[in-house]
Amino acid sequence: MLATIILNEVLKMKFTAIIMAGGKSSRMNIKIEKPLLKLGEKTLIERVIDAVKNSSLIDKIIVAVSPNTMNTKNYLKSIKGIDILETSGKDYHDDMKFAIKNSNGRYFIIISADLPFITSRTIDFIISKYIEKGKPSLTVITPLKNILIYNLVPTYIMKINNEEFVPCGINIIDKAKIDEEYIEEAYLVMNDFEVVFNINTFDEYLKAKEYIKELKN
Repeated sequence: MLATIILNEVLKMKFTAIIMAGGKSSRMNIKIEKPLLKLGEKTLIERVIDAVKNSSLIDKIIVAVSPNTMNTKNYLKSIKGIDILETSGKDYHDDMKFAIKNSNGRYFIIISADLPFITSRTIDFIISKYIEKGKPSLTVITPLKNILIYNLVPTYIMKINNEEFVPCGINIIDKAKIDEEYIEEAYLVMNDFEVVFNINTFDEYLKAKEYIKELKN
């Protein structure tokens, strides 16, 4: 019964996806922009875009670029079904807020371009959980131990009830609350590889390439 109610609520709401692709990628130490790195037959940014396109709950797709990723911006012009929005590229959260405020829509799912293994099924699952939890904001997190299992480098560690977690780079927010000083937030704890594996260093990119090879074999 609850699942049916949640599904009905989800179908009433329209979600806009914003893919954040404007970071400096300073920890990569490479000349090519990170979203344009190839993983298998596709670039990192293509992988995320394809997952979002295949979601049954996303109404519109926006890719947020910046002066840091002008080559990415030019590359995206050839991809149909997306809008491109330029941000400052100075601060992730400021750029996220800017992108939301300068886009049409009410409900936004923010996805980092660093998540090349994300799937449409997981995106739909996260959106359904957002509805279920009933808070204006949701952040996807994973226990720190999951990051360490794959020898990844956590960008930020947060403590909840004395347990350490790492944000996965996926958020949902109600635009109506964007300017409020405090936004009530829910957390969604996930252990799935596809939300845990966030590429922030060149070493992590090489690990991702090895994983792709294993999948093919």
